[in-house]
Formats: sequence, C-alpha cells, structure tokens
Amino acid sequence: MASGPIHTPARMRALRGNPGKRPIGPAVALEVAVAALPTPPDFLTAYGLEEWHRVAPMIYRVGLLTDADVAHFAAYCRAFGQWRDIEETINEIEEHPERHPEIKFRDRFKLMAEARAACREMLRYGREFGLTPSARASIAGNTAKARSSKFDDLLS
Repeated sequence: MASGPIHTPARMRALRGNPGKRPIGPAVALEVAVAALPTPPDFLTAYGLEEWHRVAPMIYRVGLLTDADVAHFAAYCRAFGQWRDIEETINEIEEHPERHPEIKFRDRFKLMAEARAACREMLRYGREFGLTPSARASIAGNTAKARSSKFDDLLS
C-alpha cells in the first residue's frame, strides 16, 4: 500500500486549531451527523471487534466517528486485531517452541515483519482519530494556547 499524505478530518482540525490559518474547503469540512453510535461492520472479528467496542464510544462522543468514518475506523480496528493476533502467535512460538516444530527460524522473521506492518497501519489510522499520544498532544496543545492568550486580561 502506497502511503501518501494523510488528510486530517475537519473535526480533528477544529479540535487542534488551524495554526497555518489556511481556509478549510467544503470538501474537507464534510461532516455527517449521526443520531447514534454506528454499529461495527460484520467483517470485524475477535480483537478487532473488541477494539471497536472499547474505542468507538470515546471518539463518537467528541464527534470523530460518523457514518462517513465507519470504514476508516473499521480499518483501524482490523489492523489492531491483526497486530494483536500476530503478536500472540509470536509470543506462543517463543515461549513454547517445542509445540511448533514446523515453524522455522526464518518464519519467525516473516511473522515479525507482518506484525510491524500491521502496527504501522494501525498507528496510521489511529492518528486520524486522535488515538496516538502525539495526535492528542497536538489537540491539547492548541486548546491550551487558545485558553491562555496574552490578550485575555484585556477581554475580561
């Protein structure tokens, strides 16, 4: 998968602020109102579904999960599930190599490469929803700047 620029959703841009002062065009500002928390897609299984139920309510409450975002968030959850499955497999093989004589040393490296790829994908999608510390820090940093301005005393 080619990785291109990541476009920040309009709601995330609103939470972070607009430090570059560039106008947000109508295509970027697309917001789709949702009456209730969207349901997870049928293809999510096990850990991916568990992650959906753990994280979806949090990002829904701040307006980052709408009907338009379901597929993107499902991709995050699926990548999370793949990453966790592979990591558990690697741990099982390392802890009990006698149970897995068919797994050769080079196969372990392939599993580790798959785990890294799933982790990169999970983090890439997670940034879109503010699910990484740096994404949250940029939100918190801009809201803190907005609250403490050198002109606050003049306005009071």
